[in-house]
Amino acid sequence: DNLSTDGTADYLAAQKDVSAFASGDSYLSAFTGVRWINELIRRYGEDNWCLLVDSDEELVLPSPRHSRASGNPENKAGALRLDSPGLGGKRRGNDGDGSSASPLRNFVDGMAARGEEVLPAYMLDTFPADLAALKDFQSGDAPLSASSLIDADYFFFGHILCPFLRVRGGVRDRLFHDYERYEKSPILRGGAFSRSRGQPGEEPRLHRDSHYVIYARPSSQTAALLHHKLLREALNLQRDAGGRYRWQDRGDQCRRRHENYRQSGYLHPAGEIPRGPATVAYESPAQLQRLGLLGELSPPGRAGLPPPLAGEK
Repeated sequence: DNLSTDGTADYLAAQKDVSAFASGDSYLSAFTGVRWINELIRRYGEDNWCLLVDSDEELVLPSPRHSRASGNPENKAGALRLDSPGLGGKRRGNDGDGSSASPLRNFVDGMAARGEEVLPAYMLDTFPADLAALKDFQSGDAPLSASSLIDADYFFFGHILCPFLRVRGGVRDRLFHDYERYEKSPILRGGAFSRSRGQPGEEPRLHRDSHYVIYARPSSQTAALLHHKLLREALNLQRDAGGRYRWQDRGDQCRRRHENYRQSGYLHPAGEIPRGPATVAYESPAQLQRLGLLGELSPPGRAGLPPPLAGEK
């Protein structure tokens, strides 16, 4: 917890299966929190699976059961509920295949059996169909109940940074020309720190930043993170009509990006987020697999090559 004022710390302290840590340091000076994350991985994550999901994200796994783990089922706390369906902090009944383990446990067991150490993923942006209806959105409501539209025209290609995935496309590229880093690494097997010392061929498995890791063997599967950033931005605008809301403790690029969202007019209560030619309503992980947006993304992308950046020929 980083000096939250929305009840997060109290909520976490009341959970019997949570060990809560706190820091009063600047989020920006802590490299957007990565310094804290890596310290916890060093202390507790060696040879353990570490899950990193933001409070406005929902992890969609490319598993046979197509389970989704929610990153923020309760907005007031922004906490990852380990007993949510598909995430499995608790053992549940039989999954239908003779196993009583959770879908997430089965998934990481499969990664371990294949010698994989990091799961490549990307932020799949959602956006609301009706901004005016957001006035009825309450804390604790499921984000997908208000923000279920996605643009299905993502492109996937190689990258020099681990997990070696680069992603372009989606509603934010279409409307705001962000060309932001959408790729992420939500599941990482931490360590092995002590054994890596003095061995040039082995690097400690830690996060390089909030998108990439220093080094790890990537999974052959690719996951999606349903990303409700535009819902959050629209709600912030509705609750802060006077313009008092500001993104404090963020880098210049991040502040410019969020100011661009605010000034565009798309996210205001009287505005509208236009649909594009590839806009569909999110239905299920199976739908994402049919669209080529989940699982084994080979050959890369829908069309194989990304569209050119502005100014490129």
